[in-house]
Amino acid sequence: MRILAVTTLRNEAPFIVEWVAHMRAIGVTDLLVYTNDCDDGTDALLAVLAKHGILHHIIQDVPQGVSPQWQALKAAWRHPLRKACDWAVACDLDEFINVHLGAGSLHDLIAAVPDQTDAIAMPWRLFGNAGIDRFEDRPVTLQFQHSIPSETIFPIAATFFKTLFKPAGPFNGFGVHRPKQKDAAKHPQPYWSVYDLPQNITLLGQMPNRMSLIGMADGTRLVECNHYSLRSAQSFLMKQIRGLPNRSSKPIDLAYWVQRNFNTEHNPSIDRSAEARMAEMDRLLQLEDVAQAHQAGVVHHQTRIAQILAHYESYELYCNILLAAEGRALLDNQARELFQIYQHLQPVE
Repeated sequence: MRILAVTTLRNEAPFIVEWVAHMRAIGVTDLLVYTNDCDDGTDALLAVLAKHGILHHIIQDVPQGVSPQWQALKAAWRHPLRKACDWAVACDLDEFINVHLGAGSLHDLIAAVPDQTDAIAMPWRLFGNAGIDRFEDRPVTLQFQHSIPSETIFPIAATFFKTLFKPAGPFNGFGVHRPKQKDAAKHPQPYWSVYDLPQNITLLGQMPNRMSLIGMADGTRLVECNHYSLRSAQSFLMKQIRGLPNRSSKPIDLAYWVQRNFNTEHNPSIDRSAEARMAEMDRLLQLEDVAQAHQAGVVHHQTRIAQILAHYESYELYCNILLAAEGRALLDNQARELFQIYQHLQPVE
């Protein structure tokens, strides 16, 4: 079985090896990585990994005003790797698929859903900074193990999801959160496997027409997508400078931090796949030139963070982040009221 993961990134050199190791450890066989405008050693590290056959790396030339992520997703749909795979997922470098079955592999997940499944919705779980202020060269999955509760429906980002799907199904393109569907008038609707959360089902558009509600393992969702959108406070400053891959106009500011910094629950569930992930990470770092390229990226980030903090506006944001209280999950009735109002005020992505 061939499983393809597609990602778009810019200036994320310190985090690449762990993410690649995780994806390979959970069963991804092919990695298609698109980059643009990198100056932190990202391209150099990816070139080394590509030389060793670990992934496929494509440097994009993105015209002014064009979304780097959407350009990459369109190109990825035309790529031979997409045409050869059995399952595919578009996943960012701060998103770690977390399967709560068996050894934590995608094979365990796929075996647990009905055979007719075309797509599997993987709910986001927002992870906070765990009180870590400084950028450290340690695995993200070990540093940040506190998250928002699984049943949270507000802020709205807590209800988003990523999708593992069969490209041979009724789809005609990658999407940021779910694949693009073919014309419903000419093609059958896809069969979705979705964790039983009503607030997520409302976001799935036409999916409930052909859908199974996948069960639970030991009282836990079968799969989630751990979203480490903040990491440390200093890494967040780097994210602000880098910007979002698909929405360059959206500010990355104190409000963005507050809406995602939830450390409500100790959540080490991704440790299920830790042994395989760390073994693969060690193996990658043993490959020629990989450790050196990784370290160069770490040094660049350390230097750049010091430069950013030398500017008043960035230092003020950093101080406000440290002063801001952690996000708290709202009471159910209040959360549902805010969720419903938000849906009317702003379209859900």
